[in-house]
Amino acid sequence: MTRPVLQITLFVSNTISPYRGVDVQNKVRDLRIANGMSQGELAAALKVSRQTIQSIEVGRYLPSLPLAITIARYFRRPVEELFDPCGEPSSLTDARRTSVQKFPDLER
Repeated sequence: MTRPVLQITLFVSNTISPYRGVDVQNKVRDLRIANGMSQGELAAALKVSRQTIQSIEVGRYLPSLPLAITIARYFRRPVEELFDPCGEPSSLTDARRTSVQKFPDLER
C-alpha cells in the first residue's frame, strides 16, 4: 500500500522592491521616546507586535503603506516626515517647492 504524497508548491515573487539598496531613515523611535512610550505601548496602540515596532525602528523592516500612514496619523505627522529615503527629497514639500519654482502656475 502506498501512502499519498503531499506536494507543496512555493511561489516566490520575483518582484524587486523599490527600496532595494535604498537606506530609509525613520523617526519612529525618536517620536516614541519623545512621547514617553515603550515599544509595547506603541505596538498596542497601533495593533501590531512589539517586534514589528522594534524592526521598523532599527530599519530591518519597512512598514506597508497602510501601516506607515497609521503610524504617521498616530503621531500627527506627515508620512514623508517619518520615513525619509536617503538621496531623495527630504519631504514632498521640498519636491513641491522645486516644482513650483519650475512651474509657477502650480502655486496655490
